[in-house]
Amino acid sequence: MGKFKAGLMRKGGESTWISAFGKFTQSLTQWTGCLALFANVSGLPVLAAETIAIEYGSLKAVVAVDDVGRFVATGELTGELAGYGSFLSPGQRSRLRRALQLKIDLNATLVSQLVYSPVGDVVLGRLDRLINAGDVTGGNELKAAVVEAAAAPEGLTLLSVFKQFPTSEVRVNAGLALDLLEAASQQIENKQKFVTLVEAQAIEQSNASTVPEAWAEADLSQAGPQAWRRIPFDWADASRMSRSGEMLGRIVPTDLYLPKVDGAIPVVIISHGMASDRQTLAYLAEHLASHGIVVAVPEHIGSNGTKFQRYFDGVAAPPEPREALDRPLDVTFILDQLAELPLDEGQMPRLLVERTVVIGQSFGGYTALAVGGAELNVAALQKSCGAEDPQDLLNMSLLLQCQLVALDRLPAELRDERVAAVMAVNPFASRVFGQEGMAAVEVPVMMVSGSADLVVPSVEEQFYPFTWLPKGEHSLALIRNGTHFSVLEEPAEDEKSLPIASSFLGNHGEVAQGYLSSLSLAFVRRHSIGDESAREYLMPAYGQHLSQPEMPLSIVRSLNLK
Repeated sequence: MGKFKAGLMRKGGESTWISAFGKFTQSLTQWTGCLALFANVSGLPVLAAETIAIEYGSLKAVVAVDDVGRFVATGELTGELAGYGSFLSPGQRSRLRRALQLKIDLNATLVSQLVYSPVGDVVLGRLDRLINAGDVTGGNELKAAVVEAAAAPEGLTLLSVFKQFPTSEVRVNAGLALDLLEAASQQIENKQKFVTLVEAQAIEQSNASTVPEAWAEADLSQAGPQAWRRIPFDWADASRMSRSGEMLGRIVPTDLYLPKVDGAIPVVIISHGMASDRQTLAYLAEHLASHGIVVAVPEHIGSNGTKFQRYFDGVAAPPEPREALDRPLDVTFILDQLAELPLDEGQMPRLLVERTVVIGQSFGGYTALAVGGAELNVAALQKSCGAEDPQDLLNMSLLLQCQLVALDRLPAELRDERVAAVMAVNPFASRVFGQEGMAAVEVPVMMVSGSADLVVPSVEEQFYPFTWLPKGEHSLALIRNGTHFSVLEEPAEDEKSLPIASSFLGNHGEVAQGYLSSLSLAFVRRHSIGDESAREYLMPAYGQHLSQPEMPLSIVRSLNLK
């Protein structure tokens, strides 16, 4: 299988945007745990300026920021903090100190861009209910404090945020902190329970079938025998219109991987994730092409790495909500172009455009589901996102899904009848489609999920949406220990521009990429050319056959979450 440097952590790579917010919100969740330790202390008179007031109902604990700083630096409890320290066990004091020391290692310029972005407005606006100056102001004081803290010598920590708060007193809602901590704990507990449930049902379904002898010899993750060439196109869709009906046009750069085979051959379109590009899954395009499959990889310019880099540089606006419409329209446009490709003196094979398989990751997974028939439900989005619950920050994909409430003009449908099946890897679907929208899908679907995905959580965004699909030839593949980035190839060290926590990236990406290569090849053969023998490679028993101990793989054809 050919290797490409996918740019996962280079400038403009997907993790620059998602993981930066991921690190921030994940750290805030840990910070709430330390704030909640004060929830049951009794109130005392307010001290002078530069104080932190931790409120829990009618109770109020007030400590000086300087005393908190001394505790962080030395572990010594002084001033009013010493009195409150008697309520904490040694273990709790240790937890409190670690949480206060927790540093979010992000560039100050990047933090500023994130904080003052539309998504930053959502994040900091909701967190203003947790940390504020006494009056809920939409997070303005908190925004200023976060930006100043990121530029401070000690970097972005909870303590530096307190120090940089532009008011004499910072108020912390310990009751809300406890609620967030409880929600985070419940999310972790539910994930562990449901991951175990999926794995148990995969084993049960696997035991109900036999293992074909061909599996012992076939390794679908290996490159095929076909030679291929990559042809870049700079197609432009002149018919694309704005929300107001203005003719805009849209460039859709596309790499076409064309194998040298005769006859009718299957077609795959690969849709990349947000802030990514055509190279993100180039290894998969190469792999499929080597097995005689035509692969088109468009670049979604409204949400690609270049768009985000220009935004971070301050020379472009952030991606618009209508990108949720333009991405599926990109797929339809590419299918139109493929259907009209001229024959190259008999060398161009007939493309099975009418039986196209769409594979997408993250935002691309959403794109694949949309062209496969899942219907947007803006009314449901407005209702579910209107509450602005801070607990929604535990599911980072909701930051994007809830931005789509701004969509006021929707096409009759985004489905393309030429799409025969979709493979959605780490997709989000819970609110943008919901149960009603997922029930509209009429083509076979394979969802691929990672149990350690901290960006698009598996239970809320894949497990439940999978159960909402109507009856059909569907499957869910769960990669235990798989993260949001496991199927993406990591770039060389010199191409990394942002340090990303290992909990986001994970290990053993080559195993996850092997799984995706094997399953996608079988999926395309089954649903594009109707190869009945490929069906066996999409069964639970094959998942057990492929499974590696470092990243166990489980496949289910049906799922009961009750």
